[in-house]
Amino acid sequence: MLSLEYAQSMGSLVESILERILKEIEAQPDISEIESQRLNTLCKSLHGLSKLFGDDPQETSFAKYVPSWFKFCFLSELLEASMADIMWMHQEGLLLEYSSNEIIGLIRALFSDSNLRAKNIDIIAAAKMEK
Repeated sequence: MLSLEYAQSMGSLVESILERILKEIEAQPDISEIESQRLNTLCKSLHGLSKLFGDDPQETSFAKYVPSWFKFCFLSELLEASMADIMWMHQEGLLLEYSSNEIIGLIRALFSDSNLRAKNIDIIAAAKMEK
C-alpha cells in the first residue's frame, strides 16, 4: 500500500506534467495529421505513469491524486479520432472533462475548415447554450 505522502507528492508531480501537456496541445491553432500522431504517441507513452500508484489504478484512487487523468487519457483518443467519433463521444457525454470551448478548439485544430466542421462546431456550441 502506498503512503499518503507518496501518493500526494507523485500525484502533484504527475498532475503538473499532464496539465502542462493538455494546456500546450489545446493552445495549438492547427495540428497536422503527422503532429496528431506524434502527440498521440507521446500521450499514450505517459499512460504508464498510472503504474506509479500500483498495478491497478482503479484500486488506488489514482484519479483522486491526478484530477486531470481522465481528461488526459481522452486527449489521446481525440487526437486519433475521426470527426464522427468526436461527435459521438460528445453526444454520449463521454467528454465531460472538456468544456465546449475546448472541444471546439480541438476540432478546429485537428480538422480543416469545411461545412461539416462548421456544422459540428455549431452543434457543440448549441449544446453548450442548452446547459
